[in-house]
Amino acid sequence: ILSPAAWVRMTAVFSDRSFRDFSEEGDKPGGCIQKRVVDQLEYLGFKQMTRIQMLSIPEISARQDCLVRCQTGSGKTLAFLVPLVDRLLKKGRLNRDEGTLAMVISPTRELCAQTEETLRKLTQMTPWIVSCAITGGEKRKSEKARLRKGVTIICSTPGRLVDHLETTASFKAGNVEMLVLDEADRLLDMGFEKNIHKIHEMLLQKA
Repeated sequence: ILSPAAWVRMTAVFSDRSFRDFSEEGDKPGGCIQKRVVDQLEYLGFKQMTRIQMLSIPEISARQDCLVRCQTGSGKTLAFLVPLVDRLLKKGRLNRDEGTLAMVISPTRELCAQTEETLRKLTQMTPWIVSCAITGGEKRKSEKARLRKGVTIICSTPGRLVDHLETTASFKAGNVEMLVLDEADRLLDMGFEKNIHKIHEMLLQKA
């Protein structure tokens, strides 16, 4: 979907750097994460960065399209959620009327739920950033009601997202700034390529 401006591949799990090393506090050289995000990470027990987080977070924070390849258990989820949340926080206090600003597309309901759970913990200090998982595991009416109220970040499976983009008139997706394809290889292997292209096209049309 997007031509990668940066290719990041992990060769080892943990790095010798901490999230605090990348904090913007005190105009630190190389700082790219707000102090309050680092504080929340440390509160959750995340201090030392994995190698993939150290390599990819600065690239993503620089607003580059980024293709990341890494093994399971390498900290990939935080590698994209940290710069995603940080970017939204830099916009100031958000209003739910702005609609959805970021989307994370995953191949399975379970992965969507796990990602959204991590996201909720990461945004505990910012109640105006609202997230939800849209996976088809509940009635469409309930999902439509949540979208109508305004959801800042959506974690979704491809099919269900296409469904709501096509049929939910109150779904405000014209301001989406960030699109994450989580486990892109599995998305393609499971036959979601057409849906992903369709999502990309619809977002461009709504922008």
